Amino acid sequence: METILYEDYIFHTDVKANRRSYAQRPAAPVSLSAYLPELTAFLDALGIDVNKPRLPFDGFSDLCYDIEGTFSTATGCELDFSAPDKYASCVLYNENGHIIIEVFGIHL
Repeated sequence: METILYEDYIFHTDVKANRRSYAQRPAAPVSLSAYLPELTAFLDALGIDVNKPRLPFDGFSDLCYDIEGTFSTATGCELDFSAPDKYASCVLYNENGHIIIEVFGIHL
């Protein structure tokens, strides 16, 4: 497990294992990597391929990603990313040894 710091979030995860896992997943029908580069960089630092969300996903969010590990923070469980005319909000939670990241606000 590695420790990754992002703002006031502390993530404990195996980035190499996450990259191997995401390499096996099918890609989304639309490329997401250019939508918000800051979001792409955040997910990449955790070993997540932004173009390979969890499919099928039947939740309320636009996209969902999951990795093994845990995170902690003192300020809440939401990260916001924005650029001119673009916005995404990530809601993070720990569930059974996994970090779940649900993304809202993606409009392609």
